[in-house]
Amino acid sequence: MGLLHDGILDSSITASSCLDAYSCVTRSRLNTMATKMYRGAWLPRVADENQWIQTFSGNFDTSTPVANEFSPPFVARFVRLEPQTWHNYIALRLEFYIKGPVADAIDTARPLGMMDGQIPDVFISSSSCHSKYFCTRHARLNYPSASWLANRNDYEQWIKADLRAVYIVQGVITQGQPNFDQWVTRFTISHSLDGKTWAKVKDHCTSETKTFVGNHDSRTPIVNFFDRDFKARLVRLEPKSWYGHISMRFEVMGKGPIAEHMFESMELGVEHRHARLYSMTASSCHDHRHCADHARLNQASWSAELRGAWMPKRDDRKQWVQVDLSHPYLITGIVTKGMQGTHKWVSSFLVSHSNNGRDYEPLRDKCCEEPEDFIANDDDSTQVTNTFHPPFTARYVRIYPVSWVERIALRFELLGVKLTNGEAMITRPLGLEDRRIADSQLSASSCWNTIQCANTARLFNEYQAWSPKKTDKNPWIQVDLRQSFRLEAVLTQGRDNADNWIQTFLVTYSLDGYSWTYSLGNDGQPQIFHSNQDRNSLVVNPFMPAFVARFVRIEPLSWHHHISLRFELFGAGPIPVIPNTLGLEDYRIADSELQASSCNNDRHCANHARLNFAGEDEQGGTPSNSVTSSGKLPGAWIPRYNDHNQWVGVDLVEKYRVVGVITQGREDADQWVTSFAVSYSMDNEAWSFIGDCDREEKIYRGNHDRSTPIINLFETPLLARSVRVHPKRWTRHIALRLELLGNGPVAV
Repeated sequence: MGLLHDGILDSSITASSCLDAYSCVTRSRLNTMATKMYRGAWLPRVADENQWIQTFSGNFDTSTPVANEFSPPFVARFVRLEPQTWHNYIALRLEFYIKGPVADAIDTARPLGMMDGQIPDVFISSSSCHSKYFCTRHARLNYPSASWLANRNDYEQWIKADLRAVYIVQGVITQGQPNFDQWVTRFTISHSLDGKTWAKVKDHCTSETKTFVGNHDSRTPIVNFFDRDFKARLVRLEPKSWYGHISMRFEVMGKGPIAEHMFESMELGVEHRHARLYSMTASSCHDHRHCADHARLNQASWSAELRGAWMPKRDDRKQWVQVDLSHPYLITGIVTKGMQGTHKWVSSFLVSHSNNGRDYEPLRDKCCEEPEDFIANDDDSTQVTNTFHPPFTARYVRIYPVSWVERIALRFELLGVKLTNGEAMITRPLGLEDRRIADSQLSASSCWNTIQCANTARLFNEYQAWSPKKTDKNPWIQVDLRQSFRLEAVLTQGRDNADNWIQTFLVTYSLDGYSWTYSLGNDGQPQIFHSNQDRNSLVVNPFMPAFVARFVRIEPLSWHHHISLRFELFGAGPIPVIPNTLGLEDYRIADSELQASSCNNDRHCANHARLNFAGEDEQGGTPSNSVTSSGKLPGAWIPRYNDHNQWVGVDLVEKYRVVGVITQGREDADQWVTSFAVSYSMDNEAWSFIGDCDREEKIYRGNHDRSTPIINLFETPLLARSVRVHPKRWTRHIALRLELLGNGPVAV
């Protein structure tokens, strides 16, 4: 983390006290040694339990490192150690082990708009206000001079934030009234997707409505993160106890927005009969019209007496219903219902899963390690969703009813994502809003000015957006994802501080930046996407079907006042896309098209630089040191000199898109190139090197043995006729075999 190697500055380490200047916090670094002047550890002024440095088992001698693992790990900027026991005197050296920083991580909770005003005043409401000077607009975290005050002190008071889109909500931060001793000490939270149906945040271990601990003074922010995240557009805080008067300032923490549920788990097919009838089984059935295949969500009634749902022959805890999904899926949740119109439903259940249909593992409660009891329905018609934390991989999923009303009666749907080569392809934002996509990956046909250019086209960017010049006849904005992703949707906004937005647009995409394809509609023609009608509303356009691409372009067709765009791409990946080999290994490239700066002799020349070349039969007339013990010529290009002026090149005769290179060492000896540069040309006269940031030549990592092929893909594909590889470092002697990757020829 940086204590040991000075990555953390001295000024960033603090402590409760120091014995003197020679034993302060700078001496707390792991492996610090004592000197004539300085001690070999931090020592506080006094040895008591009030000392700390920003209870685990500590040390038993002066030098042996003792490791303590944080389970679970935590996210923090400040870390403080507080000694509890010691030998002779408190003395400490330490190091932390971390992953991060996490500021740009997609799962990191961020403020959702109370403190910075992103949530407008009109989207904050409450049960009552003491006066216009202490109303909802004053409820923002860190508001300097006031807060929300309820008109009455009772349990019917609440304050609500409308996030204006669906978010993953992860926590809240609260404060009291800044100028008086008034604050909320305990509160509950409700949430809603539509403002009509509300749900309470529950304690994960007890399933009861959770009461959160609030503030103990008027100014200190108190953070409460939820045991389980939830999806919501509206979040409501409900005071349950208070000091002085109900008074509150707050912020909501989370991530998103998400476009309703389209970027979450998909339904796996139970409801829509994608699962074959024999894929659903049960422990028993009441009769053939209440069997496992009737457990599909929204199963229709057969008649007034025969309602659609699975019902077992007996009502006991040995009953179960199961789905065989045919292949493993990542299962993320379940949606349940009762038997509509009958007053029969399951109110709680267990879940177990298997990959082979024989060995089943129950989902366990993380609090007590017992099988987890999921809270289900409280009527016969409302859908209830339970998400699995963490999700699990399974082919078979089995539900065991634990409690029910009148009779066991169940309809359900599973939620999850497909597995590709054993990995889940989960749709997520690809990084415009949170800046995982760098400014250098964004480009445009033109920019109005430097503050309305491609790098300002990020979703929720305040004040600006991308706007092209009015003279731009074919405007577009482009994202280079640097790897191939499956693109599934685009989320758009207009300009935040002006009435400018795009109304319709086209989307084109490419794997290499040269060959472009339109996203097509059902009629096989380029799809015209309908976009925004105001500055800030979020408009989602799914790509149907999804496509695989590295480069994505948006091409505006119509707009309001002027083209202005902020956007985010949604997709899954990265997805490996294996390019074509261009022909060295299989001799589609002739010997005459291979050149080199020099050759050790005519049997170590460029025509031996083919990937996996293993030598040819000796044809006589060469020194014996040119021939292997098996009577074959050495398999590699070997130049006359070992210096930085050597190169081996390929003339492709026509222009190709070259996306990478594969290298090997010498087949019959421990000689290989460990690093190299690449140059290219369109005409064999003017040559350019692939650059790297401020360097004229990007240095690629080469081989570490004689035979393992090493693949290097270029960050930007080359359009070239000829390509050269320039060795920079090597083992024993320059020796190289290679293959080019790409496609073509292309018309330019």
